[in-house]
Amino acid sequence: MQAPRSTIKKNKDVRLVGLEFENQLVYSKSGFPIKRKDTKALWEKLVGRKWTPVYDKYTSALVGVNKKTNQGEIVVNTDTGVCNLEVAFPPKKNLIEAQKEHKKKFSEIISVAKKLGFTAISLGVTPRKINGDPYNLKTEKGLYLIINDWLIRHNVQIPISSHQVCIDVKIEDMTKSINCLSKLSGLIIALTANSVIENEKIQNWKEIRTLHWKVPISNEIKNIDNIFGGIPSKSFKNLSDYFKFIWNGTPLIIIKNGEWIRLKDWRITTWQYLTSGKEFDAITADKKTIKVKADESDLNLMMMLAWNDVKVHIIVDSKKIKLDDFINAIRKNLLEKYLKNKISTSYLEIRMCPVSPKGEEMTTPAFLLGLVNNLKELENFCKKFSWEEGREMKNILSIKGMDCMFKNKSVSFYLEQLLKISEIGLKKRKFGEEKFLNALYVRLKEEKNPADKTIEIFKKEGVSGVLKVNMY
Repeated sequence: MQAPRSTIKKNKDVRLVGLEFENQLVYSKSGFPIKRKDTKALWEKLVGRKWTPVYDKYTSALVGVNKKTNQGEIVVNTDTGVCNLEVAFPPKKNLIEAQKEHKKKFSEIISVAKKLGFTAISLGVTPRKINGDPYNLKTEKGLYLIINDWLIRHNVQIPISSHQVCIDVKIEDMTKSINCLSKLSGLIIALTANSVIENEKIQNWKEIRTLHWKVPISNEIKNIDNIFGGIPSKSFKNLSDYFKFIWNGTPLIIIKNGEWIRLKDWRITTWQYLTSGKEFDAITADKKTIKVKADESDLNLMMMLAWNDVKVHIIVDSKKIKLDDFINAIRKNLLEKYLKNKISTSYLEIRMCPVSPKGEEMTTPAFLLGLVNNLKELENFCKKFSWEEGREMKNILSIKGMDCMFKNKSVSFYLEQLLKISEIGLKKRKFGEEKFLNALYVRLKEEKNPADKTIEIFKKEGVSGVLKVNMY
């Protein structure tokens, strides 16, 4: 849920960027998703190569491996399903360094996988059908023992993957960045869509992941549409406004003394839990009933418990924070002021993009990093669209991609402006990261995103051809 933090000494003038990349794992010969035994074998082989094993407290299963580096820890596991590899890298000063580490460590993982008969693919959804019951592929983690109490459609999350980008953002720029990137989610997807072949068929959506996140996944969770996937129903004036809105829903997970737990009564909101001063009945991942009461230790987790297109991560120093003072700052709309000198890091996890094509892994991170690093121009560009138009664009462009008009202008017309804004933002950093935008300019010139090219391959060579092109 959280990219590992870096040991790099922070410089106020350097915006760190972290990669949290998912890729579907499939058998090299057939292209079908791998099974639990295969993932276990991968972890065991990596442990033999001096990676550190990670065992789940509740299931005792080997669920991943970690590797310490000079600049932080690389975290490798499977998210949602055992066929969805997730590799989270510690943040770097620039994408040149990030690319170098990704290439080295990802290549090591995949070389081991290939010897076991499977590999990763560079698609946002596995193109083959899942043989048998998808629930047999669920990850064996305490987290999902809790989540599965309310997640009624876990199966739709198993075959999808994304390349998530974590970008440092100052507290005072948080809501501006959330609003801009959320509103432009559809345009970003139009350029990066890569999830169009599923169940061995061309889907009506060029980014089918958008549809999977839209389908109701719970009948019980309050405010689920605004805390789980997509663009929230409103923009935000400040961080206080953001948390009051997000916390009007059920707290999906709580961690106390190392225990994964949930509140027994789904009707209780996060805001009620944090502000009431009362004890609540709760259930642990191994189904024990306990009492819990909110305190300062809850805040770091509660602030990140939303899986929207743009997800907030703020890590506070609990020794400098009092829960009552924090809540009062929210009530007075003064949270940014209150948090000054009380946080260790603040960043956004940007989640709307699918997996990038092979060899273009840094394109999406570069595009997003450049936009965030040129926030004033991005804000001016965003004035072209209302919030509701942004939400509408996401649906339309997830279906049609670049082959579309919006407000009497071509999608390419808007994307060209966005790419220029991003390019300026990257050039400001002076690391040469703007070179990673070249592939995006090619897409713009051809008016084809990766999904369009995948459709062309599928029509000529079928699903086998799609897999051949996209296997590592």
